[in-house]
Amino acid sequence: MPFLSSGSYSNFKYISDSRAKKYNSRYTQLGSSVTNNTEDKETYNVDEGGVVAYSFDNPDFNVLDFNSNLVVRWEYKPGSTLFVVWAQNRSDRVSVADFSINKNVKDLFSVFPGNIFLIKFSYRFGLA
Repeated sequence: MPFLSSGSYSNFKYISDSRAKKYNSRYTQLGSSVTNNTEDKETYNVDEGGVVAYSFDNPDFNVLDFNSNLVVRWEYKPGSTLFVVWAQNRSDRVSVADFSINKNVKDLFSVFPGNIFLIKFSYRFGLA
């Protein structure tokens, strides 16, 4: 089954008084001092006093996963079986949130898959 998950973060804050009794007094909104780095969109810059004081990675994410198994079992003789197994997985993680289901499914199936094929043969020898 496919698994699609996206997350987008906003309203960044920093802890200003971790022991404050009121929850809202424990942090301060960064507000307009946070800007997304326009070069790569992978980092945010925090401007304090007209200069970039520090930066942090963009926490947005998009996760695409698909895992599938196909098993065929044939008992060609009592106690003797043949198994043919095909397993496929596809996985992609990017740091850009995208909430389009159609695009995410299309992107998921454009990811190069990992395939595993297995054949198991067992034969029961009859001891008279």
